[in-house]
Amino acid sequence: MNTSTEPTNRTAFGFWKVLAIIAVALIALAMLGPIIKGLIWIGFIGLAVYGAIALYRISRSGNGPKPPATF
Repeated sequence: MNTSTEPTNRTAFGFWKVLAIIAVALIALAMLGPIIKGLIWIGFIGLAVYGAIALYRISRSGNGPKPPATF
């Protein structure tokens, strides 16, 4: 029967392994957050530019919305 109160190396290694996994996950999330936030703004700007170009092409081609027909 083992009555030693010292922790075994196996338990200590498992603790550090879990701690390292948590630290890596937090660092990855801290890096991905600003990247995703920046990509969303770039997407909004691209969508606005695309819409402006589409409106410009419609207005220049003469195929814009027609007024309703009167009977």
